[in-house]
Amino acid sequence: MQRWSSNLALRMTGDAEEAADVSQETFLRVHRYCGKFQGRSSLKTWIYRVAVNCCRSRFRRDRTWRTRILSGSLERVEQVPDTRRGPEDQTLARDRGETVTQALGRLPEPFREAVVLRDLEGLAYEDIARVLGIRIGTVRSRIARGRDRLRTLLETSES
Repeated sequence: MQRWSSNLALRMTGDAEEAADVSQETFLRVHRYCGKFQGRSSLKTWIYRVAVNCCRSRFRRDRTWRTRILSGSLERVEQVPDTRRGPEDQTLARDRGETVTQALGRLPEPFREAVVLRDLEGLAYEDIARVLGIRIGTVRSRIARGRDRLRTLLETSES
């Protein structure tokens, strides 16, 4: 369970330290409000919703994370080396990952949330609708528009 909120927080904030804080805050809230879980969705979906709300709260309180993403001054997250790839491939993959993280940071929050939950976390459209508290048609629209904007941002960064 902690992996879900940690991955989501890291992908939403782009910063390992912020993600750890958000993940911890998520589990404090889950513990505090577990009695209010009504079972209308899966526990996983409910935890994602709590994590998204914690990210939103953090973003409202402190907008400096966006400046760090846009300026490229994020701390690098230590990754386990992939021994199947050579050093050159590993470097290229890491650079691409940083480029995608920066582009995600430039997306408006509603699009970033939908794209991260679908494309990076692998949630179904129905679960994303429950997590974000929106209709499934809105989820589809945000994902499509978010992907389009992300594609444009990535194309301009390659130029």
